[in-house]
Formats: sequence, structure tokens, C-alpha cells
Amino acid sequence: MTKRERWTRRSARLLAFATVALVLYLWQHISKNTALYLSTPSAIGRAVGNWFSNPVLRDDIPITIEEAALGFCACMLVAVVFASILAGSKLLTAITAPYIAMWNAVPKIALAPLFILVFGISIHAKVIFIATATFIIPFFSLLRAFTSVDEVILDHAKVLGANRRALVRDVYLPAIVGSMAAILRLTAQFCLLGAVFSEIIASASGIGHEIAIAQTAQVANYLFAGVFIVAVMGFTLDRVIRRIERHFLTWRVGT
Repeated sequence: MTKRERWTRRSARLLAFATVALVLYLWQHISKNTALYLSTPSAIGRAVGNWFSNPVLRDDIPITIEEAALGFCACMLVAVVFASILAGSKLLTAITAPYIAMWNAVPKIALAPLFILVFGISIHAKVIFIATATFIIPFFSLLRAFTSVDEVILDHAKVLGANRRALVRDVYLPAIVGSMAAILRLTAQFCLLGAVFSEIIASASGIGHEIAIAQTAQVANYLFAGVFIVAVMGFTLDRVIRRIERHFLTWRVGT
């Protein structure tokens, strides 16, 4: 990295920090009437601290994480299965394409109450909602990766004696690595948001449940505290997946 690049990066970070500091300062000194609806950074900070010191609130965090994690696993499993099935049949892909397009256009938020009505408010209901609402994101990426494998490469592999297992291991898996690395971060974020949203709609626990209670009671500092915690969780999740991506895709450096 050159001296100019280091200076540019430091300047960008300093500018970002100064912008955040200015926004927090102005927010802290808003009028008392406005603070009733927007709270203040200091009040939100105390609410965040209380969220971790209060056992009842603290226990809601792992519940949301568990729902998002299970939903993410179910989402990826459904996406892989459907993409694998459709990639092996052009006729089946042509038949199901209109239905997939319609499902992609359906507002999943509008269906959340229906899922809760049918499956209840248990963790299984939330996992089903998350997987159903978000599987379309990795599905399209996986299907494109599967169907974009060069037929010449497949023919060469078959001539060399590759069976179905070898084709999956040596041809299809390398083909989807790049697509999966790019889509995992987005899918994980949507699964987390899906978990929180389903808790807001109807739940007896979780971060979204506490946000819904704060919204009903018009306690702005706890509402913003819940949103802040979700944002931090999402940012941390993104950093973790990005680090894993860098670890397993070091061969792409410089390409």
C-alpha cells in the first residue's frame, strides 16, 4: 500500500468518525419534546447496558441468534436441494420458472401473519418463515452457478472416468464457491432480519419481542437499543463471514 493510499484510508476513517460524532452531538442536544420520540444517545446507551445486565432481556439475544442460525441452515438446505434438482432438468426448470418468479415477487412481509396463524409462534414457525422467505436469494445464485458450468468441461470429466460424485466434488463445487461466498453474507443478514421481524409480529421472546413491547409502550430508548443490538449483530456476522471467505478464497487474491 502506497503512502497516498494509506493517507486516503486514514482520511476516510477520520471523516466517517467525525460525521458520526457530529450526528450524535446534535442528537444528544435535541429538544426535550423531540427526545420523547427519538430519545438521546446517552439514554440509548444506558438502555443497551441494561439490556445486557437484565437477565430477562439478556436471554432474548441468544434466542434470536438461534432462530436466525437455524433459519439460515434451513434456507441454504432448501436452496441447494431445489437448485440441484432444477439444474439437472431443463424441462423442469422451464415448468417451474413462472412459479418461482411469482413467489419471488410475493411480499414475504405480508405472509408473516399467515405463517404465524398456521404454525404458531414457536421457534419452528420462525425457522420455517425465515427459510421460506429467504431461500430464493441463494437459490438463484446456486442455480446460475450450476447451469453455467461449461458442457465441454463436463464431457472431458466424464471421458476421464468421473462418476456423479466426482463431478460434484471436482466440477460443480468449485463452480459454486465464488457464488456462495458472495451470497452467504446477504443471506445471513436477511435471515437475521427475518428472525427479528417474525418476533415483532408475534412472539413471546427474542429481541424483536422486546422491540415490539417498547414500541407499544412508546419507550424510545429501549426501541432504539434493540435496533442497535440487531445492527451490531448484523455487522459482526458480516465481518465473520467475510473473514471466513478470505480464508477459504485466498486463491482469488490478485485475480
